[in-house]
Parts: sequence; C-alpha cells; structure tokens
Amino acid sequence: MSTAAFAQTNVTIYGVADVSAQGTNMSKGVNPGTTKNEGGSFNMKSNSSLIGFKGTEDLGNGLKGLFQVETNVNLTGTNGNQGVTTSGTTFGSMRDSYVGVSSKYGTAMGG
Repeated sequence: MSTAAFAQTNVTIYGVADVSAQGTNMSKGVNPGTTKNEGGSFNMKSNSSLIGFKGTEDLGNGLKGLFQVETNVNLTGTNGNQGVTTSGTTFGSMRDSYVGVSSKYGTAMGG
C-alpha cells in the first residue's frame, strides 16, 4: 500500500488595465452667434495592458520549479469611425515569459 504526496503550486495572477480616452468636437461659425456642428471623434487606446501568471512548484530536495507567462491585452478595438467595438485580437504578443529551476546553488531560467 502506498500514498501519493501532493505539493501545492503557488500561482499568482496579476495584470494592468491601462486605457486612455480622448474626445474632440469641432464646430465652425456660420452666422454671428450661431454654430454648425462639423462632427467630432472619440478614441480609446489600450496602453500596455497585460495579464500574467507566475508561480513556483516545490520539486523536492531543495529544488523549485519557476514559471511566468505574460501577454499583452487589447482592451479596446476600433472599427473605423464607428467608435469602440470588441472586435479584433484580444490577446497580443507574449511579454516577459520564462520557465526555470532554483536551488541553493543558484537559478537557471530560459525564455
């Protein structure tokens, strides 16, 4: 009869939601005291928004496994002048991502 030992992985989920908005309204005078609306625009931009997962796993005998996966996130999508939409790619390129091992002798990572 045997029993299995289960180690608990410590995982942290983190992220940054950085969105800016800019609106403009243009008008020009037609007659003194009146204005004619010439339109305007409202733009939203996702600025370095990201989501990531990082953690460690105890592998035994003082050895730990390490990992981190981080990706850009597009929180806004635009469709011409029709305003903000949810179309387009939500997850973009990979950012700071790696796997590695750590012991009392040092740490080795690749990624």
